[in-house]
Amino acid sequence: EKEGLVEIAAHRRPRVRRLLLDEVREIYELRATLYALVSRRIVGNAAESDLGLLRENQQQQEAAVEAGDVERYFWLTVAFRNNEAVIAGNSTVRRVLDSFGVRTLQLRHLSLSLPGRLHASVSDHERLLRAYEEREADVAAALTQSIVRRGLQAIEGSGWTGRAD
Repeated sequence: EKEGLVEIAAHRRPRVRRLLLDEVREIYELRATLYALVSRRIVGNAAESDLGLLRENQQQQEAAVEAGDVERYFWLTVAFRNNEAVIAGNSTVRRVLDSFGVRTLQLRHLSLSLPGRLHASVSDHERLLRAYEEREADVAAALTQSIVRRGLQAIEGSGWTGRAD
């Protein structure tokens, strides 16, 4: 309840609180900014083994896209982002991103399940990984912000409003 994830009304069962579209936009704006910081830190701090972990994850994402497996791709994307946060080495940023991640899981899944999104997403992640490997901090930061914003655009384009119908 403190995190704003559930609503507890008197004499009623707790229920998951739906985010309004304006709240989602604010969260995605902050996620884009924080992931840009994560990307810059990865470029500056990641060991080759860290990049290898992300490369392995990326290859699994590609296989999921080839199989048309939205569910597997979604969870691999969550893992990719979690790995990035760990590699970046900023525990405060990681905690904030984890909090937003819980709030937006359903929306992130919706975004990736829309037509054409899997192929666009896997391509975006490939370009991001290349920027990491080439140690291009500005490019990586811009790409990761673009990835988050494109997810938001997909949600907005889906007609989702956040209001209960």
